[in-house]
Amino acid sequence: MSTQPNRITTSCPLTPALKNLLETAVLLRTTNNKILADYLCVSEETVKSGFRRIGQQIQTHSRSETLLHALLQGWVVPPFEFRS
Repeated sequence: MSTQPNRITTSCPLTPALKNLLETAVLLRTTNNKILADYLCVSEETVKSGFRRIGQQIQTHSRSETLLHALLQGWVVPPFEFRS
């Protein structure tokens, strides 16, 4: 019996760079600007504006809501999840 939540996998409307930002946030388990910027070799402002653009595009109001939406839509997968 699976304990995984049911997810609907939909086409991701985000650019590869924005999707990469979400994937990295999930991988590192953080939405901290500095940590993500250092890992991605971009500025903290790039991370901040990336989350803002994603939120505007998918109509979310917080980073946690954005990540939850992306996970539930199947746009990003937690690194510890096994796919069959």
